[in-house]
Amino acid sequence: GGILDSSEVFCCLASCGTCGGLDCENRDGGASGCCTSQITESCIVKGLPCLATEYGYIMCPDDAIFDSSGLFCCPSSCGQCGGYGCHLLPGGESQCCTSQITNSCTYYHPPCMLEIAEPRTCPDDGILDETGFVCCPSSCGECGGFGCDSRPGGASNCCTSQITNLCSEYSPPCILDETAAESNSDGVCPDDGILDETGAFC
Repeated sequence: GGILDSSEVFCCLASCGTCGGLDCENRDGGASGCCTSQITESCIVKGLPCLATEYGYIMCPDDAIFDSSGLFCCPSSCGQCGGYGCHLLPGGESQCCTSQITNSCTYYHPPCMLEIAEPRTCPDDGILDETGFVCCPSSCGECGGFGCDSRPGGASNCCTSQITNLCSEYSPPCILDETAAESNSDGVCPDDGILDETGAFC
C-alpha cells in the first residue's frame, strides 16, 4: 500500500502522494512518512515507511548527515546536506553540496554517497546547480546563483528560477528531479508569492 520514490529504493506512506523530494515534510504523513532522509529500516523488518531493498539498515558513517534524498552524506559540520546555499555552509561546496559528491561511503569518509546512489549528471554536458536538481548549458559556466542573468545564454538558460522543463524530455536548461518540477510545474507561486533562485521554492 506504500509508494516508491523516484529511485525505487524508498517506500513512503500512500497518503504522501509523492515519496521524497522537495517539500516532503509538508505532505499528509509528515517528514517521518514522506521524506526519504528519515527512512532507514528495511521493509523486511518493519512496515511503512521503509527501504524496499536488501540493504537493510542504512545510516551515514561517522555521524554524518543525509541530504533530502537520503542517498548522500555530508559531514555533520555542514549543518545540512545539499540544498540551496550549500556552498555557504561550513565546509563549503566540496563538503556540503551533493552535486560535488562522487565518492562511495564504502571506501571514503563523508562527504560520500551510499552504494545505492548514483552521481547526478546532466545530459548533453550540462552543468548542475548547487542543489543538484537543475541543469544549465555548459556555456553558462555556472548554473544559477547571483549574476546568472549576465552569463552567456542569459537568464533563460543560466538562472534556475526560469527553468521548468524536465531533462527526460529536454536538453539543458532542464530539471533533473521530477519532484522539483512537480512542486512548481508552471513556474508561478500561489497567492502572489515569489520564487527563490532554484525555481522550486516560494
